[in-house]
Amino acid sequence: MRDKRISSLIAGLIAMLIMLPAPAYASVDTLVPAKDSEVWNVNLEEDETEYDIEKDGNAKTDGYTYWKITSKTVSSHPYGDWRLGPRGTGPGTVALNNSSGCNISVKNTISGSYTSIATIAASLGVTIGVSITHSCGYSVTPPSGVRWRIIYRPQYTKYKIVQKEYYKVDGHSTPTGNTKTCFVKVFLSWDYDHRVE
Repeated sequence: MRDKRISSLIAGLIAMLIMLPAPAYASVDTLVPAKDSEVWNVNLEEDETEYDIEKDGNAKTDGYTYWKITSKTVSSHPYGDWRLGPRGTGPGTVALNNSSGCNISVKNTISGSYTSIATIAASLGVTIGVSITHSCGYSVTPPSGVRWRIIYRPQYTKYKIVQKEYYKVDGHSTPTGNTKTCFVKVFLSWDYDHRVE
C-alpha cells in the first residue's frame, strides 16, 4: 500500500513538472570580430600601471599625483555611416572585395576626457586616429534587369575607459576625487546590405 502511495506521489509530481511552462531564454547575438580587427587584442583587465615618470625619463620621488586606468568596459557596438560599393544589373553577381577599389579604411577614434591618446591606446593595445585597411568580402545576385548596389558600413566595439587621479605620499596612494572618462571606438567588422538603383 505504501509503495502504491509513493508511486502515485511521484507520478503526480512528474505530471506537475510537465505542465509547468518552459523557461524563456533570450537569444543572444555573438559578435565575432573580423580577423584583422584590433578588438582581438583588447585586454579589459584593470590597468594597475602608475603613470609616474617625469618627462625627462626619471622616476618621480614621493609626493606627487598620477593617473591610473581603473575601468575598461564595453559600452555598445555602434555602426558608422553607410558607404557605396559596386553596383551591377542582373543576371550576374556583384561583389565587394579587397580589390573593388572601394574605401575599406577605418580609423579607431577617441572622445571624452583622458590624459593622453598614447596612454589609452597602449592600455587597450590598439591604434587610435590612424587609417587602417580592413579586408572585406560580400556578393549579391540581382534579378534579371534589376540594378543593385552593395552598401556597407563599419561596426565598432565602443569601450568606456575611466581614469582616476591619485596622490602618492609616504609610499601610500590616495584618490584625489578627480576622474576622466573617455570612449574609444575600435573597428569590429563590416556590415553589408544592398539597395535597388
